[in-house]
Amino acid sequence: MNKNDHFKKKNFSIKRFGVELSIFIFLVLCILFFFKNTGNLFFGLIIFLAYTILGLFFNQLLVPIQFLFNKIFYLISKITNPMLLFFVYILGIFLPGILYKIYALFKKKKQIKWTNCNIDVKSIDLDNQF
Repeated sequence: MNKNDHFKKKNFSIKRFGVELSIFIFLVLCILFFFKNTGNLFFGLIIFLAYTILGLFFNQLLVPIQFLFNKIFYLISKITNPMLLFFVYILGIFLPGILYKIYALFKKKKQIKWTNCNIDVKSIDLDNQF
């Protein structure tokens, strides 16, 4: 396996795009119908069936729409990916580091009891330790 195989974009079938687009449009119309009481559920079913039929049988008609969606979401990903990476860095690396520094400032320092003790190794009797 060549290392460049991982960097190639996968081409999804137009049938899959048509079915996913129809499901997406149907969900949006259902949300508008149930939560905002706008739109028509019957109209949503007709759109859902139309895009499903287009995706399954007349999939070449969806090629320009798929091309447009790919370009739009490619541009959106160029903007959102660095922002998501920045937020993950802030929440995962920077914020715990700051919290650790604040915790270290207010943490009570324990005094070690054995620092000023002078014990001679020869005076230790290990025969009577139990």
